Amino acid sequence: MRIENKGVNVFQGLMVPEEIRLVGWAALSQALAVKGPVRNPACVSEKHVSGSIREEGGWRVFDKRYWPGETFGDHLSFALRNENLDMLLLKRIFDAVDAKVVEAFVKATPTGIPSRRAWFLYELMTVRTLDVR
Repeated sequence: MRIENKGVNVFQGLMVPEEIRLVGWAALSQALAVKGPVRNPACVSEKHVSGSIREEGGWRVFDKRYWPGETFGDHLSFALRNENLDMLLLKRIFDAVDAKVVEAFVKATPTGIPSRRAWFLYELMTVRTLDVR
């Protein structure tokens, strides 16, 4: 599942800085139209960022090397690795996405920490079992 977030100018009442793209929880909640507060929304700059990460106007701006990719799994993996875990938002994201998308993410890297964490949290929060064998 591709996540499209180019051209987003406003996110949760905050102006999105120029030359950046939403990433992680912000990208997932925007793309899936999930209602819920994203604390310290993250974005990736199209330029280099001194020190790799900086805080700017309510945004957590990452260097362009942090860009995860265009898929649901890429953004979920980024969020689980680089952002604080927000259980409410994650539950709503899991409710909004088809189980097959999460299964594909887990099957792609079954021994990876983010995919195993997503697998556990999906089954815990939704009380549904993923078919990842």
